Amino acid sequence: MREKRREGVITFQSTDKSIKVTYQKRYHSGWKEQDKNIEDTPDIVVELKNGQIIIIDAKNSRYKTGNPYRYQMQSYMDSANAKLGILIYSAAEKTNLWKEITKNDQKIIQTYLTPEILKVPESNCEKNLKKIILLLDNL
Repeated sequence: MREKRREGVITFQSTDKSIKVTYQKRYHSGWKEQDKNIEDTPDIVVELKNGQIIIIDAKNSRYKTGNPYRYQMQSYMDSANAKLGILIYSAAEKTNLWKEITKNDQKIIQTYLTPEILKVPESNCEKNLKKIILLLDNL
């Protein structure tokens, strides 16, 4: 595992220590810019008791065809030694966006969630959120 410089802005841990969630955890990326270390700072890092690490990163932008932010997520996952990364956009061209990208034992999921989840029951956003929760629950 790579060197961690600072834990993060805030960390929550369950009383039974089965799950730990850190907001903006910092990792040394291994990259340097003019002799200065570059840090990876994903939005949310979820660490499970079984050792699995999940990276969740939110993008306040509309998903467009292709793989936007894929390389950034790959860097986060490599720095954290994570097998699963979830990119969440605030909007998408297709309302049923759930895209999986895999490489060996790593998976990146791209989806979207918006505030409409509070207004429209069983919206695609709510379905996407349920998928994320089920995915995490099965790890």
